[in-house]
Amino acid sequence: IYSFFAGIVAAYLGVGGGLVKAPVMIELGMIPTVVAATSTFMIMFTSSSSSIQYALAGAISLPRFILYFIMGSIGGVIGQLVLSAILKKYKKQY
Repeated sequence: IYSFFAGIVAAYLGVGGGLVKAPVMIELGMIPTVVAATSTFMIMFTSSSSSIQYALAGAISLPRFILYFIMGSIGGVIGQLVLSAILKKYKKQY
């Protein structure tokens, strides 16, 4: 419920939800790595819905939308692989 209201406040202020929701979740006693994962998971839905709305409204062309989607997906996978390799190299758990 706190995150719901934090999301509304973030929307009215025009800031990212993670800027408001993450401190609220940490204040509630959540582990920081869980807070980061939860914020990222929530951002996936808000950014996806915004992108779809722009595409449906004709504010961005469909080929460009698909290109950005593919580029973002590839970048996300590469980023995850690089981060996993770095963590494995330095034997860090998080």
